[in-house]
Amino acid sequence: FSRRTANKVISWVSNRGDLLPLKSEAVKKVALVYIGYSKTAAGFFRSVEDEFAMHGAKATLFTDVLSRKEIQAIKDEYDLTIYFIHLAPHAPYGSGGFNEDRAHMFGYVTKIDREKSIAVSTESPWVWFDWLPGADRFANLYGWDEEVMRAFVKGIYGECEFEGKCPMPLDPLRG
Repeated sequence: FSRRTANKVISWVSNRGDLLPLKSEAVKKVALVYIGYSKTAAGFFRSVEDEFAMHGAKATLFTDVLSRKEIQAIKDEYDLTIYFIHLAPHAPYGSGGFNEDRAHMFGYVTKIDREKSIAVSTESPWVWFDWLPGADRFANLYGWDEEVMRAFVKGIYGECEFEGKCPMPLDPLRG
């Protein structure tokens, strides 16, 4: 059931430009940049790495705060960068947030690494509005279980459509 319905919980918030769908022959190196606060997050990306491998691409996970210089180096070395942003409240810690270093990364993403990157929120639907409204490609995944992560990769290769719909306005100023 999870495999059959995973693409129904993924929604595009923004999909501008002609990057998608990806072509296997053009994408050989993928940078997966995790921006969040979970110390166990790396385990959630194994399915993403496996799915990219099935398309002939090597995915590398980065989990530290990256500087402008580091993001530029990734942009120069990799064919695609996917920024996974995890911001969600969870007990017993309360509401999540980002410190100044992580917040600066969002500005770099929309300026330095715009043409060949995708930003993804794995929990909060408001990450796009709050942190990355300038991102050309932004998807809400509403979770990061294995099947949803695999469906995301399949979707950006054009193997399935994202059918998710956000039940509330993502830009409260426009409704």
